[in-house]
Amino acid sequence: MNKTQKFVVTNNSELTEVHWGDYADTITLLHSDVMTKIKELKTQIKGDIIVPASAGLVQSLINADLLDELRIIIHPVLMGSGKYYFDNIHTRHDMKLIETKLYGKSGSIQLRYEIGEAQGE
Repeated sequence: MNKTQKFVVTNNSELTEVHWGDYADTITLLHSDVMTKIKELKTQIKGDIIVPASAGLVQSLINADLLDELRIIIHPVLMGSGKYYFDNIHTRHDMKLIETKLYGKSGSIQLRYEIGEAQGE
């Protein structure tokens, strides 16, 4: 993982580099015109582009029709509060369940969905 190319999306335009070990040559910061850059990356990169965690970025990718697949892991914990993961989705996107995976020891389940294109405004 350390040698894999990483693209880090940030709202901090003053951030010019990150220091995560000796792997600075594998990290590219994206902080302006992010959706256009991600669209370009999707045509250049063979294989998957993974967003490990960022509700705001995932919402922006869905709104820009740039998300093809969504994997959600549900953990059996009731928090009582927190962020709404799909709070800022502007249009309807039909999703097709393509895989489930149960983690028996924890009781967590992963749901893998194919994301359809936006359906109206």
